[in-house]
Amino acid sequence: MQSFAIKLAYALIFLCAAALSLQSIIEPDLWWQLATGKQILQNLSVPTHDTFSFSFSGAPWINIKWGSELLMAGIDSKLGPECVPLLQTAVWLGILSLIIRHVSSSSAYISNYTYQTAVILIILGLSLISISYRMNARPEMFTHLFTVAFIYLLKTKIANRGTLLVIFVLQVCWTNLHEAFGMGVIICGVYTAGYLADYLIRREKHILQAVIHSCIATLIAFAAIAINPYGTSMYGQVYEIYTQLGSNKFTTELEPYTSYFYWKWPAYFQLILLILSVVYTILNLLKIKRGKRLHHLSLTYGISSIILLVAFTYLAKDAYRNILFIYWAIIPFLIPLTLAVIKLLEKYFKKYKPLSIISAIVIIWHLIFYAGIVSNTFYQLTHTNQCFGLQVHSANNPVGAAVFMKSENMQKQKFYTDYLSSSYFLYKLHPDFRSFIDLRDLDIFPDSFFQVNTEAVYFYDKFKSLEQAYSFSGAAILNNQFDRLCKNLYKDTIYTLIYADALISVFSKIQSKKSHSTDAFRAHPTSISGLFATFINHLFNPWWKPYQPTLAETNDAMLTYYKRMGDDQKMLQLLGTLKQNNKQLSITALNISGSYYLEKAIADTTGRQESLDSARHYFDLAVKLEPGNAESHFNYGLYYLNTGNYKKGALSFAESAELKPDFVNGHLYAAECYKMLVEGGKTDAYIDELIYHLKRADKMMPNNPNVIWNLGMAYYRNRDCNKALPVLEQSLLFKELSEEDRVIAKQSIEGCR
Repeated sequence: MQSFAIKLAYALIFLCAAALSLQSIIEPDLWWQLATGKQILQNLSVPTHDTFSFSFSGAPWINIKWGSELLMAGIDSKLGPECVPLLQTAVWLGILSLIIRHVSSSSAYISNYTYQTAVILIILGLSLISISYRMNARPEMFTHLFTVAFIYLLKTKIANRGTLLVIFVLQVCWTNLHEAFGMGVIICGVYTAGYLADYLIRREKHILQAVIHSCIATLIAFAAIAINPYGTSMYGQVYEIYTQLGSNKFTTELEPYTSYFYWKWPAYFQLILLILSVVYTILNLLKIKRGKRLHHLSLTYGISSIILLVAFTYLAKDAYRNILFIYWAIIPFLIPLTLAVIKLLEKYFKKYKPLSIISAIVIIWHLIFYAGIVSNTFYQLTHTNQCFGLQVHSANNPVGAAVFMKSENMQKQKFYTDYLSSSYFLYKLHPDFRSFIDLRDLDIFPDSFFQVNTEAVYFYDKFKSLEQAYSFSGAAILNNQFDRLCKNLYKDTIYTLIYADALISVFSKIQSKKSHSTDAFRAHPTSISGLFATFINHLFNPWWKPYQPTLAETNDAMLTYYKRMGDDQKMLQLLGTLKQNNKQLSITALNISGSYYLEKAIADTTGRQESLDSARHYFDLAVKLEPGNAESHFNYGLYYLNTGNYKKGALSFAESAELKPDFVNGHLYAAECYKMLVEGGKTDAYIDELIYHLKRADKMMPNNPNVIWNLGMAYYRNRDCNKALPVLEQSLLFKELSEEDRVIAKQSIEGCR
C-alpha cells in the first residue's frame, strides 16, 4: 500500500508539471522566434543580418537562440504554434528527473530509504511552485535545464571522465539555444574554486581529482562556446548580453529587487526558502566546535554549494526572471531542513510512518494543485498572466488584426507597429511583413532608438516626425498599452480606423477622408487550437473550452474603446442601444456611464448638479452590482473628490487599492484626499493614513519627485525629523521638482536641523 502511495505521489507531481507546461500562448516574444525558425527552415541558414524590420534592415544580427527557434518552428510546422509549449513539458520532466538524481546523491548520508524518499517528494513539490512562474515555452527553458544538469554533473559525477564529454556536448547545445550560455562556464568555475577550497580544508586526494576534472571542464566549456554559426565572435556576446541587462529597461521581467514589480509571490516564496535554509544551516553550524565548522560545511554541503548560492542570489537580485536560480542553488541546503521537518512529524505522529504522512500530504496537495491549474484557479489566485490550455489566446495576440491585414493585402505596406504586437505580424504575415520595432530588443535596435520610439508614443509631434522620416502607410497599435498614440491617430484626419478589437487598432492612410465606422470594431476571434492541441487539453481537463468572448464582453470592449478614444457620440449611441436591449447594464457600462457624467460636470458648470446626480446614480449601481470591483470604488472616489467630500473620497480610493493591490492610482488619490483633510482641517488626525498611502505609492513607482516630496513633508508634519530629513534631501535631487516645492523642502530641512 505504501509503495502504491509513493508511486501515486510521484505520478501526480509529474502530472502537475505537465499541466503547468500546457499554457496558452500569451508571451509575444515567441512569434518573432517562430518567424526566425521558419526562415531558417526555408533558407537552411542562420541569419546574420536583419531581414525583419524596415528601420534597421541589413543591420548585423547575432541570433543566439537560433537552435531553440528551429526546434519550435519544427513543432509549429507539424502541430501548430499552440503546441510549442509541449517542448516545455519535455524540459520540465527532464528537470524533475535531474532533481531526483541530484537529491538522491546529495542525501546519500541519509541511510534510511524512507527519509530519502520523503525528502525527494517534498523538494519536488517545492520545485513546482518555485519554477512555475517562468514555465512559458521560451528559449530560456533550456538555460534552466542545462543549469540543473551542470550542477548535477559537477556535484555528483565529476570523478567520471565521461562527464567531461557530456559537459562539452551540453555547452555546445546551450551556446546555440539561449543567450545565457555563459553560465555554463561560470558554474564550472564555481565548482573548481569550491573543490579547491574543499581540498585545502580537508586535504583528501579524491577532492584533488575533482579540482583537476572541474578545471578541465571549465576549459572545455569555454572552448565549446566557439562551436556555433558565428564562431569566436560569440565570446564577445557574453559581455554584450551582460551590458544589455543594464540598458534594457523596457520589460518588467528585467526589473531589479529595488523595483515594486519585482516583489510578487515568486520573490517572497524564494526569499522564505532562502531565509529558512540559511538560518537552519547557521543554527546547526553553531552546534559544531569552532575549529570544526569550516570542515563541517565542506563535508556536508561542499564549499562550491555555498559559492553557487551566493552567486545565484546575486544574479537573482538584478532581474525578476532570475529569481528561480536561487532554488537551483538552495537544494543542498533544503535537504537537511526538510529532513528535520520529517523527523518532527514523526515525533508528533508516532502511530504513522513519516513516509506515509508525507505521501498523503503530497497526494492531497497535488490533487488540489492539479485541479487549480487546469481550472485556472491557480493562475487567478497568484495573479499570473497565464491560462491553461494549448491555444493561441486571441485576447493577448492580434489574431484578428493579422487576418484582416492579410485579407486586405496590406502585409507589404510600411506600417508603424508597437514592439509588442509586431512579433505576431512577423510570424503571421511572413515573409512579406516588416516591423518598425520589435522584441528582438537591443540585439537589433539600440537603446537610443527605443527612446525615440517611446517619445513617439507619448508625444504626437515626435510620431509625426517619424512618419515623415519612414513614410508610414498606416499603424497597428495595442489599445491599452499605447492608448495616447491610439487616441491621437483616431482623431488625425489623415488616418482612418479600418480595424479595431479589444486588443488592437489598425489605422490606414490610404483613405484621405475620415470615415470612422462602428463596423471597424470587431469581436475577438475564437482562440486558435488545432485538433491535436484540443485533444491534449481535453485529456487534462475534459471540460476545457477555447477562449471566445461573449456578446456582453464585446459590447464592454467597444464601450471601453470609444471612451478611451474620446468618441462620446459613438459611446452614447452604444449605451443607448444597450439600455434598450438590456434591463441591467454591465459593471463596465455602469462605470463608463458614471465617468461620462462626472467628466461632463467637471467640464461644464451648466447643469453640473444634474450631471453629478447622474454620475452618482451609476457609480452607486456599479458598487451594488459588484462590491469587489476596484474600478467602481475608484470612480466613486473621483466623485467624492470633485464634490469636496475628501473623507469619503479617501475611503473609496483606499478600498480600490485594497481590492487591487498593484493599483498605484488608488494609493495616490487616497493620499491626495488625506492631504486635503490634513491641510484643510489643520489637523494631524489623518497623517498616519497619508503616510501609509504615500509609502505604498513610493514602492510601486520609486523615484517619483512628487511622491517623495509629499512623503517627506508628511513626516515633517508628523514631527518625525529622522525620517523626514533623508526623504526631503532626496526630493531636492530631482530637477523636476518645482521651485516652490524646493524652497519649502529646504525650509523644512532647516527646521529639522
